Amino acid sequence: LARNADRAIGLSPDAMLLACGDSKQIAVVDLIRNLWARPIAAPEGITITSLAITSDGLVTAGTATGKILAFDLISGRQIQSIDAHAGPVSTLALSADRKLLASGGADKFVKVWTRKTGPAPATPAPSPAPATPPAPPAPANN
Repeated sequence: LARNADRAIGLSPDAMLLACGDSKQIAVVDLIRNLWARPIAAPEGITITSLAITSDGLVTAGTATGKILAFDLISGRQIQSIDAHAGPVSTLALSADRKLLASGGADKFVKVWTRKTGPAPATPAPSPAPATPPAPPAPANN
């Protein structure tokens, strides 16, 4: 990874795989065996801003342009691209069963993505709401 670059990291739910990314590549290490996978090249001109990884090697990367990219760790191949946010994707979280991906962006939206088929999240949940906390309950009248 590039020195002094902004970096993103993601840890698999079972804490076996750690992904680290920057503007050039995504590197993944198996923390149990201390083995590095072949780096995944970031697409030209893309800066990785957030990462999430599953135990079986689905790597999702948020970008500075608001896209979410999905990669297969074994082949290093990009398998999906989603126009997710109007601005950088600041955080990603995958459910342990790989069925849901949550993303948060600089546009102040949190979105939940579900998988239809294939190895990556595919469709947005309907009507995402801005990432603001709910109002506190009204005081009870005694």
